[in-house]
Amino acid sequence: MVGVSAIARPDRKVQLLTLGACCFGLFMVMLDNTVVNVALPSIQRELGATVSGLALVLDAYVLVFASLLLTAGSLGDRYGRRRVFRAGLVVFTAASALCGLAPPCRPWSPPGPCRRWGRRPCCPAPWPC
Repeated sequence: MVGVSAIARPDRKVQLLTLGACCFGLFMVMLDNTVVNVALPSIQRELGATVSGLALVLDAYVLVFASLLLTAGSLGDRYGRRRVFRAGLVVFTAASALCGLAPPCRPWSPPGPCRRWGRRPCCPAPWPC
């Protein structure tokens, strides 16, 4: 019979780094949501969007995020949580940089959906870290 002391426990430093990575990923997701909500008045003013148009903007973000929740969980189970988290972090960061570099005359730039695709695996909600 294996005693409790024989079970390998992760190092305290590894546990703190894992916690930090999960918190950082969740921070990026929440920051992205906040930026969208803060930008709504500018979208309405500059693009002449109606209230229903603003609701569509928020629905697009929520729908993509929710639809990728199960996909990211399945990919995490299949390929490993760490690998999917890192891939999501890279996709989200690269697409955010491309969105930031997009010309201002094109508010609906093509990197936008990629940023949302990469955001889902960064949220640690479906996976225990």
